Parts: sequence; structure tokens; C-alpha cells
Amino acid sequence: MLQIYETQCDLMLTVEKSLSAFTELGGRIRKFLEGGDDKADFIAWKGLLDRVESENRWFVEAFQKQALQGWGEALRRAILEDWLSYYDSSPASPSRVLVVAAGNIPLVGFHDVLSVLISGNELLLK
Repeated sequence: MLQIYETQCDLMLTVEKSLSAFTELGGRIRKFLEGGDDKADFIAWKGLLDRVESENRWFVEAFQKQALQGWGEALRRAILEDWLSYYDSSPASPSRVLVVAAGNIPLVGFHDVLSVLISGNELLLK
């Protein structure tokens, strides 16, 4: 019984850490898209978008920003908590989950990555 309780506590802690991390990511995305108040962060985000576009000319900055805008809005704590409330959070041992993400749309595999990590599982990403 103690092991089940410990597993449940570990999973809850993992989910809480994931919620906090993804909520922070959403905030940073929104700040970048609004022009940002941290110049270094803004330059880093802009550099990332430029690099992605240089590696795949279909991923123009406007499409990347559109994807980021959607995730920036979705990665709010209340929205994530509401989404998670529909699922059973009973204790489970973490699994390794392989995600083979498509690369034809900016951030198309992000929902899969989010789902695996926020559920307390280990992500293997291709």
C-alpha cells in the first residue's frame, strides 16, 4: 500500500512540475509574440524562428508565429488543468512513449509531446 501511495505522490509531483513548466512556456511564448520585455529572450526566439525558416523554407515566420500563438493561448494553467480533469489520474508507473512526429507543419507534434510529458511518462522523440 505504501508503494502505491508513493507512486501516486511521485506522479502528482511530476504532473505539477509539468503543469508549471508548460504554463511558464506559454507565458514566454505570449511575451515573445507581444514584443517581449526581455530583449535577450526576444532575440533568442527570433533567432530560433529564423533558423527554422532557413532549414525549411515552407516554415515562414508567419506560419511559425501562428502555431506559437495557438500554443501560447492553450498553455495557460486553467486550460491545462481543465483538460487534465477529464482523465483518470490514478497511480501508474511511467512508460516510455515513442512519438514519431510529422514535420510538415510548424509544431505539429507538440500536442503529442505535451500529452506524454504532462502525464508523467518518458518521451522518446523522432
